[in-house]
Amino acid sequence: MAGLRAGAALGPPELVERLAPSGGLSAPAAAAVAWAVSDRGLEVAARRRAAAATLHEQLADGLEGTPFHAAPAGMPFAWIASGDEDGPAISGRLATRQVFVAPGTLWGDRDHVRAQLRGPAGVERLISALTS
Repeated sequence: MAGLRAGAALGPPELVERLAPSGGLSAPAAAAVAWAVSDRGLEVAARRRAAAATLHEQLADGLEGTPFHAAPAGMPFAWIASGDEDGPAISGRLATRQVFVAPGTLWGDRDHVRAQLRGPAGVERLISALTS
Protein backbone atom coordinates (compact mmCIF):
# COMPACT_ATOMS: atom_id res chain seq x y z
CA MET A 1 0.00 0.00 0.00
CA ALA A 2 2.91 2.27 -0.78
CA GLY A 3 0.75 4.83 -2.60
CA LEU A 4 -1.13 5.42 0.65
CA ARG A 5 2.08 5.53 2.66
CA ALA A 6 0.89 2.50 4.58
CA GLY A 7 2.75 -0.72 5.10
CA ALA A 8 4.12 -3.14 7.63
CA ALA A 9 7.52 -4.27 8.78
CA LEU A 10 8.48 -7.62 10.24
CA GLY A 11 11.70 -8.13 12.12
CA PRO A 12 13.39 -7.85 15.48
CA PRO A 13 11.33 -5.59 17.79
CA GLU A 14 14.25 -3.21 18.39
CA LEU A 15 14.55 -2.63 14.62
CA VAL A 16 10.82 -2.32 13.97
CA GLU A 17 10.49 0.26 16.77
CA ARG A 18 13.04 2.46 14.99
CA LEU A 19 10.92 2.29 11.80
CA ALA A 20 7.83 3.82 13.42
CA PRO A 21 5.91 6.12 11.06
CA SER A 22 6.71 9.80 11.37
CA GLY A 23 3.46 11.61 10.80
CA GLY A 24 0.84 9.02 11.40
CA LEU A 25 -1.59 7.49 9.01
CA SER A 26 -4.37 9.43 7.29
CA ALA A 27 -7.98 8.35 7.78
CA PRO A 28 -8.34 7.20 4.12
CA ALA A 29 -5.12 5.17 4.39
CA ALA A 30 -6.26 3.61 7.68
CA ALA A 31 -9.61 2.69 6.08
CA ALA A 32 -7.83 1.14 3.08
CA VAL A 33 -5.55 -0.87 5.36
CA ALA A 34 -8.52 -2.08 7.41
CA TRP A 35 -10.30 -3.20 4.23
CA ALA A 36 -7.14 -4.85 2.83
CA VAL A 37 -6.82 -7.10 5.87
CA SER A 38 -10.56 -7.85 6.07
CA ASP A 39 -11.94 -11.18 4.84
CA ARG A 40 -13.15 -9.49 1.62
CA GLY A 41 -9.82 -7.74 1.04
CA LEU A 42 -7.88 -10.96 1.54
CA GLU A 43 -10.26 -12.74 -0.85
CA VAL A 44 -9.70 -10.09 -3.53
CA ALA A 45 -5.93 -10.27 -3.03
CA ALA A 46 -5.99 -14.07 -3.38
CA ARG A 47 -7.96 -13.78 -6.65
CA ARG A 48 -5.49 -11.21 -7.99
CA ARG A 49 -2.52 -13.43 -7.08
CA ALA A 50 -4.17 -16.39 -8.82
CA ALA A 51 -4.88 -14.30 -11.93
CA ALA A 52 -1.27 -13.08 -11.98
CA ALA A 53 0.00 -16.66 -11.61
CA THR A 54 -2.11 -17.64 -14.63
CA LEU A 55 -0.57 -14.81 -16.67
CA HIS A 56 2.90 -15.95 -15.62
CA GLU A 57 2.06 -19.49 -16.79
CA GLN A 58 0.89 -18.07 -20.13
CA LEU A 59 4.14 -16.11 -20.43
CA ALA A 60 6.27 -19.15 -19.56
CA ASP A 61 4.42 -21.27 -22.13
CA GLY A 62 4.87 -18.58 -24.79
CA LEU A 63 8.59 -18.21 -24.10
CA GLU A 64 9.32 -21.94 -24.01
CA GLY A 65 12.00 -22.83 -26.55
CA THR A 66 13.21 -19.21 -26.81
CA PRO A 67 16.21 -17.59 -25.16
CA PHE A 68 13.81 -15.71 -22.84
CA HIS A 69 12.67 -16.76 -19.40
CA ALA A 70 10.74 -15.22 -16.53
CA ALA A 71 10.50 -16.32 -12.93
CA PRO A 72 6.98 -17.36 -11.88
CA ALA A 73 5.28 -14.97 -9.46
CA GLY A 74 1.96 -14.02 -7.92
CA MET A 75 2.08 -10.39 -9.02
CA PRO A 76 1.23 -8.78 -12.36
CA PHE A 77 4.87 -8.05 -13.22
CA ALA A 78 7.45 -10.31 -14.82
CA TRP A 79 11.22 -10.26 -14.34
CA ILE A 80 12.44 -11.27 -17.80
CA ALA A 81 15.93 -12.18 -18.98
CA SER A 82 17.53 -13.69 -22.07
CA GLY A 83 20.57 -15.79 -22.68
CA ASP A 84 21.27 -13.70 -25.79
CA GLU A 85 20.66 -10.07 -24.76
CA ASP A 86 21.09 -7.91 -21.69
CA GLY A 87 18.25 -5.89 -20.18
CA PRO A 88 18.99 -2.61 -21.99
CA ALA A 89 19.03 -4.44 -25.34
CA ILE A 90 15.75 -6.18 -24.55
CA SER A 91 14.03 -2.96 -23.45
CA GLY A 92 15.37 -1.09 -26.49
CA ARG A 93 14.20 -3.76 -28.90
CA LEU A 94 10.77 -3.93 -27.26
CA ALA A 95 10.44 -0.13 -27.41
CA THR A 96 10.78 -0.27 -31.20
CA ARG A 97 7.68 -2.49 -31.13
CA GLN A 98 5.82 -0.03 -28.85
CA VAL A 99 6.11 -2.38 -25.86
CA PHE A 100 7.60 -0.53 -22.94
CA VAL A 101 9.26 -2.21 -19.98
CA ALA A 102 11.40 -1.00 -17.11
CA PRO A 103 15.09 -1.85 -17.45
CA GLY A 104 16.43 -3.93 -14.58
CA THR A 105 19.19 -1.36 -14.13
CA LEU A 106 16.64 0.61 -12.08
CA TRP A 107 17.05 -2.16 -9.49
CA GLY A 108 20.76 -2.72 -10.06
CA ASP A 109 20.36 -5.65 -12.47
CA ARG A 110 21.60 -5.22 -16.01
CA ASP A 111 20.41 -8.65 -17.20
CA HIS A 112 16.65 -8.26 -16.70
CA VAL A 113 13.65 -6.12 -17.58
CA ARG A 114 10.45 -5.72 -15.59
CA ALA A 115 7.28 -6.03 -17.65
CA GLN A 116 3.73 -5.43 -16.50
CA LEU A 117 1.39 -8.29 -17.38
CA ARG A 118 -1.81 -6.60 -18.53
CA GLY A 119 -4.17 -9.50 -19.11
CA PRO A 120 -4.00 -12.40 -21.57
CA ALA A 121 -3.96 -10.16 -24.68
CA GLY A 122 -1.17 -8.02 -23.19
CA VAL A 123 0.89 -11.12 -22.41
CA GLU A 124 0.42 -12.36 -25.99
CA ARG A 125 1.59 -8.98 -27.28
CA LEU A 126 4.66 -9.13 -25.01
CA ILE A 127 5.47 -12.67 -26.16
CA SER A 128 5.10 -11.65 -29.79
CA ALA A 129 7.33 -8.61 -29.34
CA LEU A 130 9.98 -10.66 -27.55
CA THR A 131 10.05 -13.51 -30.01
CA SER A 132 9.69 -11.73 -33.36
